[in-house]
This record gives sequence, C-alpha cells and structure tokens, in this order.
Amino acid sequence: MYYYLTNIYREIDDVILRKPRFSQAGVQRSRYLIDYIGDNVEIVSLSIPSKKGVFKSIKVSDNSIYNNIRSYYYPSSVSKFGLKYITILLSVMFYLLKNLKRNDIIICYNANILYILPVMICRIVKRRRIKIIYEIEELYSKSKILTGFKAFLMKLTESYMLRFSDSYIVVNERICDFLPQKKNVLINSGYYINNSVRKIDENNQNIITYCGRLDYEGGIEVLLESLLHLKSRFKLLVTGDGEYRDKVEKFQLIHSSIDIEYLGFVSQSELDSILTKTKVCVNPLRGKCDFSKYSFPSKVLMYLAYGCNVISSESESVRSLVSQFKNLSFYSNDSAIKLAEAIETALSQSIIREENLDLYRKYMKKQGNALYDYFNHIK
Repeated sequence: MYYYLTNIYREIDDVILRKPRFSQAGVQRSRYLIDYIGDNVEIVSLSIPSKKGVFKSIKVSDNSIYNNIRSYYYPSSVSKFGLKYITILLSVMFYLLKNLKRNDIIICYNANILYILPVMICRIVKRRRIKIIYEIEELYSKSKILTGFKAFLMKLTESYMLRFSDSYIVVNERICDFLPQKKNVLINSGYYINNSVRKIDENNQNIITYCGRLDYEGGIEVLLESLLHLKSRFKLLVTGDGEYRDKVEKFQLIHSSIDIEYLGFVSQSELDSILTKTKVCVNPLRGKCDFSKYSFPSKVLMYLAYGCNVISSESESVRSLVSQFKNLSFYSNDSAIKLAEAIETALSQSIIREENLDLYRKYMKKQGNALYDYFNHIK
C-alpha cells in the first residue's frame, strides 16, 4: 500500500470550505506521479485552512483510471486559538499509526513538518518496517523567505528526509549533491497531462500570464519592470498571492495605462480558461538566488501543457528542457530588459499549439515510462 503525503490534492466541496492555499502546478505534479504508482494508493492531504473554524477529518474513495481504489484523507483541524497546525499534525500522526502496515511505502511531497514528524514517529514505532520515498521538487532551506525558527525547523526537517529516506524522486539534478550515495534516485521532470482541456482559443491575443508566488525569489518585480520596455500591445494576467501582492497593485495604480489584471487564487477550471487564451507565459524566478539552484519551477511544465510560448529565467533545470521544446526560451541575469526582449519576440511569433502539445505529450510519455519502471523496481 502506498501513502502519498502532500499539502493539497483533489478539490472537493468540504475541502474548498477550508479555503486552503496551494500551488496549482504542485497539484498537477502530484497527480502525474500518483497516476504511475499503479497499485492502491491513499492520498493524505493536509489542506491547511486559511479560514477560521473547526473542520472534521474527511475520507473519500473513488476508482482510478487503472481500476484501483484511491482513498483521500483530509485531517481534522481546529483553525482558531492557535491550534491549527498542532491539530493537523496530531490527526495525521494518529491516522498513519492506525493504518500503516509492514512494508507499506510512504511518499512525501517535499518536506512539511506536519507530515514529516508523524512519519518519523511512525518509523520508530513500526521499527523501520516501512519504506520512505522523498519526492523533492525544491529545497526550501535554501530559500530566504523562511527566517528564524521556521527556517531552522525546515532545515532540520529536510536534513532528516535527505539522510533517512530509502529512495528519492528529484526534478533538479543538483539536489543529488545532498543525497547519500548508493541510494535509489530517479531524476524525473514529468507532469500531468490535462486531457480535459479540449477547446483551445486560437485568437492569439497578446495575453501574457504569470502564475504563482508573489515574492522576491519568484521574480514578479522583474516581470513588472520588463513591461515598461515593451512596445507591443498586450494584457498581463497575474494569478497567485504572496508578500509582493501590494507591489503588483501599486504598479497597477502608478502605471494605469498598462493593462494588468490581478486575479488572485483561481480554481483549476479558471486556470484552464486563462492559459488556453494566453500567448506568452513567464517564469521570472530569480536565477541568481540559491533557491533556484535547488528547485524546479513546475509552473514551466504547467505552461507547456497548454502549448503556450514560454519564457523562463535561466537555470540549469530549465536549460535542460529548452532542447526538448521549441516554444520554450530563457533570458539571463534576471534582467528586465532581456526579459522584455524575449517577450517581444514571443509575442511576434504565432503559436502552433497542436505541434507544441504533441512534443509535450511525447516528452511526458518518456518521463512516465521511467517513473513506471521506478515504481516496479521499488516494489
């Protein structure tokens, strides 16, 4: 039995009431991996509420495309009186202690103390009779966003997972520098193919879209500055949230002649609608910070899944993809001027979405075959 531990997975009405914050790209990365497990799998989703209230635990099941049973467990949470995180942690811990059996396999998506600590305790109680796979998309201990006790806790959590996991799935090859030798490691940049997106908007409007974190490392400031150098007509759509949200809103007020629409968090269906009419998607993650060296911008794969022209900051992980996708390019040195030049070029080019999507599907099939072989070996 596999237990897949993640921050958020599968939106249902009861979970939406919690208004959890999450990454759409991260959700799709998780869906991709789960589809290749091939055996019965249980998804434990934290669904951390941003809304105050008392939320009971939820467990639902359905059939996967492989005719295997999938169960989804959402832990209880008392999201008030400062009890939100401790109640989620305890709920996850008791659930795992009750259900884990000999030779079960736990997959942890990144390092989150709310499920890593329960996993540590379960491994002690179960006397190491469970296997742990650490799926690493990024090392948050390399990020400057976390400071003080939170930074210490993240470093401690990631150090434990890097040292004591039995196997690893990584996206960025540089993360392998931190992994113990002679352990099973898969480098895989696969991503979920959203076959439900049928209608593609071919109007080729000059829409530029940014999705994700609004903070220094995410590079939203670089993107905003680049707009001042553009000569073509365009409209920028921004989704997501973060501490730099006020900078986006302030930029809108100061530069009212520039067409910008801030949308905040959006649902998957809303995201589908946005990206199917987008011509250029941008990933301005700052390439000069340590975090970008040990992370992978899954939003690049999300953008490519819609056949858009994609521009990204320069990093080793993105550079390796450029040869695979002719609709992907990058700019260097976190330069707003170079980003503007890349955007102008992308806006001037027509989009051959079906051809782009065909390349995308072929690449993902290759990545999927490698993942399928990996899970067969783990068993």
